[in-house]
Amino acid sequence: MRLRHNKSWRGRIVPATVIASIVVLAGATGGAVWSAWSSGWRVRTIATASMAPRYPVGTLVLVEAVTAPSEVVEGTVLVFTDPADRGRTIAHRVVGTVTTAAGGTAWQTKGDANGDVDPYPVHLGDVQGRVRLLSPALGSAVSTAQKPGAPAVLVGLPLLLLALSEAVERERRRRRRRRISVAAGSVAAAA
Repeated sequence: MRLRHNKSWRGRIVPATVIASIVVLAGATGGAVWSAWSSGWRVRTIATASMAPRYPVGTLVLVEAVTAPSEVVEGTVLVFTDPADRGRTIAHRVVGTVTTAAGGTAWQTKGDANGDVDPYPVHLGDVQGRVRLLSPALGSAVSTAQKPGAPAVLVGLPLLLLALSEAVERERRRRRRRRISVAAGSVAAAA
């Protein structure tokens, strides 16, 4: 019995390598996100143009918790609950420090694109954290991934590409077998 050498292994290495790379990248990203999350860091997306041009709308920011007033200096970008609208979160830059009537510390903030400082000082209890990292491109991707149906697309598209790759490879093998059988028949007829 003669064994046929399977030459199609090369066609399987590329898809397998791509899938393995995606799995490793997703695992590393997930590990980094989990590590940051468990350390008290949070991910936020900039929703308005008040911090443009450095933080355009859609910018993804990584926010580190603030536990003491000494961690905040002028120029720090704070993420805080709006003192005037408790359901709203704001990211603005610290432009000054003020002492409260009780002797505590609060901060005067301003959006980079705004002409005036914010009307209310920000107290430590309203601060969710300070911006440590930013990525304008990732913010749009995360916002898109949070929309309804996005998980189905994020899982379904790679599966569809894998199935398409397999279908193309099967069709190539089928055509190759047909060419070989036609060529073998021609050789037998000529003999």
